[in-house]
Amino acid sequence: MLTTTRHTRSICVADSLARATFTDILPAGDDWVGEVVALREEFKTLVRLESRRFEALKADLSNWRERVTCGEVEFDPAREDDFKGALRALISLEDFLLEKVVVYQDKGLSIAQPWLARVIQSHRQEAQNILESWKSPEWETADERTVKWDKEQTRHLRERLGTCK
Repeated sequence: MLTTTRHTRSICVADSLARATFTDILPAGDDWVGEVVALREEFKTLVRLESRRFEALKADLSNWRERVTCGEVEFDPAREDDFKGALRALISLEDFLLEKVVVYQDKGLSIAQPWLARVIQSHRQEAQNILESWKSPEWETADERTVKWDKEQTRHLRERLGTCK
């Protein structure tokens, strides 16, 4: 559970940082060029952070699902909710970053190269797909255990019937 909480916390911190950094106030004054360069660097850094968090979250989610399905760990609905919450927080951050790209562009200021926006859009779509196609590993585990039990019981009954002859 600690891993999932770590993901959610770091995503929320990045979201807070993004909201504090990218207001709707355009850089102005004598050093507006320096401010624009700083905003672009901040944006790149946030996209890198978002990318790392997304990849780490996907890896941990896959690992957890596999461990639950194999029976190494018990299914915990709270852990499942934590993963979903982390995905929702990530989507919120991605929506905000994409919104700011458009807002700044509409005001004539480019804060991100097009490839950065595509990276964010790609991650957002993938995270949304994970949420929409969510299948609880609890059901996968229950199905596997039922099949395993049925096979064991069938073998046991055949052995018993074989000794009755």
